[in-house]
Amino acid sequence: MRGLVLLARLEQDVLLPLADQHCLYLYELGDFWCQIKTPGMAITCSELYMQRFRFTNPSALSTTGGKLSPIIEGNVVVDLSANVHPTAKLGPNVTIAAGVTIGPGVRVAHSIILEGVTIKDHACVLFSVIGWNSIIGQWARVEGQPPNASQIQVHSAETALVRDVTIFGVSVVANPEVIIRNCIVLPHKTLTQSYHDEILL
Repeated sequence: MRGLVLLARLEQDVLLPLADQHCLYLYELGDFWCQIKTPGMAITCSELYMQRFRFTNPSALSTTGGKLSPIIEGNVVVDLSANVHPTAKLGPNVTIAAGVTIGPGVRVAHSIILEGVTIKDHACVLFSVIGWNSIIGQWARVEGQPPNASQIQVHSAETALVRDVTIFGVSVVANPEVIIRNCIVLPHKTLTQSYHDEILL
């Protein structure tokens, strides 16, 4: 039977027979739940956690605390070891991990910044996940789209992908004044020019 392709449908072929045999069980979760189908859903899930912190652990969220702290808008979590310039603006929905350095005039919103990242002066990061030890140069712009609003279809010979947030792997360098929009960047890549809607190997 050459060329025969068998497809299994989860609901009809797996779940219904299991339910019929009384082999399907339910676990009731007493908290929120979010299905992660795209990389951008990590940002949505992070936002849900921070909304939860607002009620269950408000001290985990950062606040604007005077002249020497950055401008905080909405739910933001900043690790105590991060070095954030007072003229930077963070939020809403931002997580800053340990050892991050954020320069003057930087804008970060709807993003997850992992350990050891450096974001230099006046750079802008929106709807992005920035991987460990990455560097974003001065006046660079790294942005994606809101995960639920993304409708960009990128067609290649083999696949059609829906792109949403921009994702940097570990140790990615975005040179000054580049614009990286709706891209997935694999580790150890140096970006010397602007890119849009690409997977950068």
